[in-house]
Amino acid sequence: MIFGPLLIASGKPESMTEAIHTQIDALIAKSAGDHSFAALSDDAEFLRRVYLDFAGTIPDADEVKKFLKDSSTSKRVEIIDTLMSAPPYTQRMADLFHVHFMERRGRNELWLDWLKTAFAENRPWDVMASQLIRADFRNESTRGAAYGRGYENCTA
Repeated sequence: MIFGPLLIASGKPESMTEAIHTQIDALIAKSAGDHSFAALSDDAEFLRRVYLDFAGTIPDADEVKKFLKDSSTSKRVEIIDTLMSAPPYTQRMADLFHVHFMERRGRNELWLDWLKTAFAENRPWDVMASQLIRADFRNESTRGAAYGRGYENCTA
């Protein structure tokens, strides 16, 4: 499911006092009205899902054993933070966004590098959107983002 990483990838603004997952849960509960929710996933299911979402793979057996033995109440947040700071996360998010925006119309390494850098730096959505809108394929520093606007031949 892509929504988990997309929501979390937006980062946590300094002004927020509650954890973002708590705010998201509250918004969903408010909009759900009288509908009931499924129970939270168990630790094994959570770990598999978060690895697939953030790293594009499943955890190895040692990571599963370590996670399941951990009794910390913050272990889910910690594994998300760990996965988001690992190199596979930036590649995974760049690939997801590339497919979403470009609909498999080809690849451009400058565009993919721009996406990977944006996720590695945890750029806020408003900054990414602004950079996409203002990108100029003639400017070397914004050329990668220009591909996101449809400049498919922005290599010169």
